[in-house]
Amino acid sequence: MRPVWCPPLRLYPNAGEDARSYLVRWGVRNGEWNSARFAVNVGVSIDGLRTGRQVGVMESAARLPEGTLAAWSPKTDTRSRTIKIGAEVVRMQDWSASARRWCPACFALDRNPTVALGRAEGDGMPWHRAVWNLAALEQCPEHGTTLRSCCPSCGSAQEWDHAPLDTCACGTRLQSENFSVGDPDGISTFVANRVRGANANGPALLDGLSLDRCLPLLERIGLSALGKPGARWASVRASGVARCTARGYEIASSWPSQFIEVLDGIVAARSVEAISHGGMTLTYGWVHEHWISPMPSDDAGRMLKAALLDHATAHGIVSEHEMLLGREASTSSLTLSQAASELGMGHARARRLLVRREALPAGRRRSVGMTIDRREVERLRQERARRIDARTARGRLGLGKIPFRGLVELGLLVPADDGHGNERFEGSDVERLLERIRGSAPITDTVAEGCMALPEASRKFGVSIAELVRRIATSELCVHGSVHGGGALSAVFVQASDLIGPACDGKNVLTLQEASAKLSIHPEVVLHVARTGMLAGSREGRAWSFSAVAVDAFDAAHVSNSRMAASVAASPRSTIARLAGMGIRPVVGPPTCRQAIFVRSAAEQALGISCCP
Repeated sequence: MRPVWCPPLRLYPNAGEDARSYLVRWGVRNGEWNSARFAVNVGVSIDGLRTGRQVGVMESAARLPEGTLAAWSPKTDTRSRTIKIGAEVVRMQDWSASARRWCPACFALDRNPTVALGRAEGDGMPWHRAVWNLAALEQCPEHGTTLRSCCPSCGSAQEWDHAPLDTCACGTRLQSENFSVGDPDGISTFVANRVRGANANGPALLDGLSLDRCLPLLERIGLSALGKPGARWASVRASGVARCTARGYEIASSWPSQFIEVLDGIVAARSVEAISHGGMTLTYGWVHEHWISPMPSDDAGRMLKAALLDHATAHGIVSEHEMLLGREASTSSLTLSQAASELGMGHARARRLLVRREALPAGRRRSVGMTIDRREVERLRQERARRIDARTARGRLGLGKIPFRGLVELGLLVPADDGHGNERFEGSDVERLLERIRGSAPITDTVAEGCMALPEASRKFGVSIAELVRRIATSELCVHGSVHGGGALSAVFVQASDLIGPACDGKNVLTLQEASAKLSIHPEVVLHVARTGMLAGSREGRAWSFSAVAVDAFDAAHVSNSRMAASVAASPRSTIARLAGMGIRPVVGPPTCRQAIFVRSAAEQALGISCCP
């Protein structure tokens, strides 16, 4: 695009001056004090210069070498949302493009024509320094004066549509207010030197990082010190960005001592419960989860991760061997995730087993990245290979779930695992218990006369199989033999005379086994009718208890198919079919219940019998 008009009077730009500032001064040089009108005459617009699109047109109109103004004018990249300025790249939010800021000390010096400014003698016209547009600058990098953005008289923001730049539209000189000159703060000097391409001499943490990464990094460092300790999400108001960035530069300048103090404050602010049970995220919040952990592994990322990891290790939050934040494990170790995979279980269960074996290193034990000795995992895997699950153990003992659970509760069998989920037992412990109960008793083809197998004795006398096994193990009850081919506890039989009559006689509260014996139904059926509400019962932990009155009431109203089958000398299945032919259905029965229970009055009337309760 060619310029519309080339003004006759030329003007050489100052070093560090952007195109908009040059436009205002050039207009005054040619007798035009309205910058917007002068821009139209030249063939550009103030907005076009703000984004860097029309800088080349103005250079051509001003008859300046190519790139003279472009070096200090922003070049906007909307795709990456970055701005190229001088020797650096910054984010759009780090660039103050609309409102104009200034240093009153610089404007006061610009009014003195004897001061050398840039590459030409001062001409008395104030000009705008491009570095003032950086939002991170709170002070002038030359004088340490706080940058202004409003007229000291009328309080209005300053635009680019009039000249001179140091005079408000109300006529007030912008440098007329009182100001102090001193040493600039570290962040202002650092950022200005980086933009100018000079040696910044900044913190080692920021070496090799462009400003579009330096400034957000410093903001996060400052927010970790000024924000809520251990918060889950980072939150900073736009007005507090510069404050956080300046504080972050202070922390980075004394790396890592002040950052360690910040982390100490975060840990100190956490509750005792969070410290004792929390991992990295619960302790450090967003500092770990959303900031340091996802950082790339460049020099700055490695330094931050190392500082956080060393602090967490020193406070016992994680193990010193844990694979976290880039730390690598040795070839002789596995992570908890890998160990759980080799053991064929979930992380939580693997952690419990390894904690019991004291195989986990010190720390909170919260992460799947902690490392474990590979040999310890292999020993645990081999031990588990010699163990059997509860289902296999029940099969070897010939017991159902309820009596098997009773053996565990009485301590006759001790789980080899943590007691959660699918319990496992030492196969040798199961075999020893079986041999201990059977002992040297004779093996017969049938149950001896006057004897009962353990399941039958349990039902008749209202004593759990687990309790009978305990009595045998403690020599309170004598085993008279076992049925040939049984090979399990269900094949063991005892003398009926050794057992005292039904344990439920005269009691007001009955156990599950006592209620089962009184009703002549299986214990699992008793549990089923209790859960359906047909039989009132109470539960404390795993133990059920029933009122004798409730059991008698249930027995008076209901009858099992096995008891009716015994009365009519038929099988239980044929009895059910016979009643079904008469239109009588059980109130509970297969497949949801292992026995069929009928309404006593209807069933007895249909069969013409009377089964005394």
